[in-house]
Amino acid sequence: MLLLLLLLWTLASCGMERGEKTCRTYVKDWIEKQRSEDASRQQNLEKMLFFLHVPRTAGRSFRKCFLGKAFPPSQRCENSYQGVSLNHTNPKCRLLSSHDDFSLLQRLPHETALMTQLRNPIQRVLSAYAFALEVSSRVLLRSKIQKASNAEKSPLMEKLGRVQTDRVWPWSMLLPWMRETLWTRINESENATKEGRSLAEETNQRDTVSLEEFINHDLVHASIHNNMMFQVLGITSYSTLPNAGMLQECVAKDAVAGQMMYDLAEERLRNQFILSITENLHESAELVAFKLGRSLKGRAWKAGMGGPKASSSGAEHQETSKESKTIQQAVVLGREVNKLVDQLLLAQANKKGPTTVDRLLKLGVRMDKSTPSVAEISKHLRQNLKQLASTTSILKKKNVPVEELGLRDPLMLDRRSLGRSFLDCMEYQHGKAVDISTKLFEKLQKKYGPAVANKLRFPSTARGSLPPSTLESIRSLNSWDVKLYEFSKKLFTEQVQEAKENPLYESIPERGPASSSVLANLKLSQSRRSRLPSRSSMRRAHRVQDHGSR
Repeated sequence: MLLLLLLLWTLASCGMERGEKTCRTYVKDWIEKQRSEDASRQQNLEKMLFFLHVPRTAGRSFRKCFLGKAFPPSQRCENSYQGVSLNHTNPKCRLLSSHDDFSLLQRLPHETALMTQLRNPIQRVLSAYAFALEVSSRVLLRSKIQKASNAEKSPLMEKLGRVQTDRVWPWSMLLPWMRETLWTRINESENATKEGRSLAEETNQRDTVSLEEFINHDLVHASIHNNMMFQVLGITSYSTLPNAGMLQECVAKDAVAGQMMYDLAEERLRNQFILSITENLHESAELVAFKLGRSLKGRAWKAGMGGPKASSSGAEHQETSKESKTIQQAVVLGREVNKLVDQLLLAQANKKGPTTVDRLLKLGVRMDKSTPSVAEISKHLRQNLKQLASTTSILKKKNVPVEELGLRDPLMLDRRSLGRSFLDCMEYQHGKAVDISTKLFEKLQKKYGPAVANKLRFPSTARGSLPPSTLESIRSLNSWDVKLYEFSKKLFTEQVQEAKENPLYESIPERGPASSSVLANLKLSQSRRSRLPSRSSMRRAHRVQDHGSR
């Protein structure tokens, strides 16, 4: 019997050793090929910037509040969070953001530059749990779970050009499971209450998805844990590489193969990426602005997606001869407006010195031989804008796709500087997220009571009271990400220190003691706005007051 056990152990050991050798050989060959491709890859920020958005790193806010304001609307690529489908009819498309991983480079234009944003892995996992729990709990406000879990995009979302969260990786994997689980458990608790048992007895642990259950679920292992490293490597469960699953398996079962893959991730972050850190967003914005050649003191572009939109139906609009002439008129006016805007920017820049002019030229502003006065340019610009607005209004009424004319909107320049606009936008986004969470909690509390509602939220204050064993478990499950994050922080610090030695490096201007009236107005919630008197009622009150004083 002892000999049999010894033989079985020997065979198992040989099998494990053979499997490890196979993994290491496979990983080694793959890495050599990747390094060869990385060495031959050239990056050019003038061609395209791909923001590799790691989920729950504040990437959406950074993209909207900084990157989107650093690029004019015509250079922002179409929304690509539901599978990349680049609109090649827009040759100016230069800023692409997606949850895709490094493997997407195979489908992007040559010389695409890369940027990513990393976060403390423990906080990222906790944030992912809080987000998934909040979004999934919205299903409980519906009468049927099918309405909320329907995979089809609603007509309203399609019209507004927005993306449903449950159609975006990794939430397309996680949310259906959490929604169904919450729906089943909460309804079971409600039925138990109707049968005479107390809600407290039935909703002790089974009325929600606990943090422990979340972090140990197979779907979370596949889409959250260590996925910062997997996205940099290009081997996530959303990868375009056919062998991504096998490479992930090798990382999980062989520490040597895992270290080899980790070394490649470090090399890519050092040599291939513009790096941003969630815990240092202000310095991140300063570093990225420096890398992009953008001035934080220069004017920002307004938010909103730009560039021509691809037609969802594929049908082309049949133009009449009259519409064709109107379109030609709009194109001519648009070109004249763009020319006048360039002249105005340069005329204003000449007063500030040659450095400002050089920056404008790098952004594509065309220098004209004649340089009229600012007042003269402004006059012609107002006249052309009025004609252009009238022309495009006629086309829109007839459903002619005006956005496909490629016209630049000169009014998309923000009055604020890039640095100030970034600060205002980040503050507004944070307030907006808090408002959404608060309103959802109030609705859940009204329907199910405080006992259930409190278990359906995971506020940031609760994260500080977690037991050390839970935090250590998350750290262990994300060991490669923890290591990569520590490296990234050091690398980021080195890059910032090196950039600060350059005289062109700029710091974000300090916020004044009082917030601007624009920001204060933005921070008003809808409920508060509804209580404010309308403009028409205010005008009526003034007329009554004036009449009474006469």
